[in-house]
Amino acid sequence: MKSLGKGGQSLRLNPLVKCRMFALSCVAVGSAGLMYLVFPFILFDFTQPAYCYAEDQFEGRRVAFGPRPRWFLVPPTYHGLLYDGTEWPFSLYRRLCLKWLSEHDYRLPSVWREEPVKEAASMPGQTTAKPGDGGA
Repeated sequence: MKSLGKGGQSLRLNPLVKCRMFALSCVAVGSAGLMYLVFPFILFDFTQPAYCYAEDQFEGRRVAFGPRPRWFLVPPTYHGLLYDGTEWPFSLYRRLCLKWLSEHDYRLPSVWREEPVKEAASMPGQTTAKPGDGGA
């Protein structure tokens, strides 16, 4: 790798320095990946659900965001028991939470559900006829 120094002189990195920089970057990326995989076991209490404050049930089943985060890392938002879904663990580990919900037979909160888009109601006086169908 060449770069220009002062006065247009080219500088070369020592191959040993390149090797050490590569090794350090591999260790940093590997450590970050390992922390991402291990941290949920520290962060979540997998024995209890994180209940939603806005709704209790959907389709006859309890609604939750996933496993409950440990109280000393992420305290509940409402009444010391309920969450609103904007807490960072639910965003960072969304897939894990969705998997936990499906395995424990809980329903998704309304803020996480993909509701079908309903067609907008027609305004009075508007027709829903398409061009070419005779305006019926």
